Amino acid sequence: MDSQSITYINTNAARSLYKTAGWHQFFSVLSFIGALLMLTLGVGISFFSVSLPNMALPGWIGVIYIVFSGIYIFIGLLMWRFGSTIKKGLLHNDETAVEQAFHTQKMMWIMFGIITLLSLVVVFLMSVISAIATVGATNA
Repeated sequence: MDSQSITYINTNAARSLYKTAGWHQFFSVLSFIGALLMLTLGVGISFFSVSLPNMALPGWIGVIYIVFSGIYIFIGLLMWRFGSTIKKGLLHNDETAVEQAFHTQKMMWIMFGIITLLSLVVVFLMSVISAIATVGATNA
């Protein structure tokens, strides 16, 4: 992008951004609920894997759920912050608030990108491990 900047948002764009802010906040709440469920599940898996050693799921899976719940909380906070800041900026014609909102949204998309890449790597590695284990089991 060049050094010129857009110094205005027309009425239709502002109306669309305002409506988008509500959806960001809605999905933020869903993210918090999902994080709470993941945290509960992670603590439960970790607790039961220690108290029931013959459990099918190892305790480290619970730790992974706990870590992902933290990531979901962070993403939920970013979504909530974007929604509330863009609303404030549009209602009060505050250019700084609008700029902060878009910076927050950029951070949210960076987090989504990192999570997507990590998920793809994990799926790829699990597929390779599964294929190797299957070939090893059929040759045994």
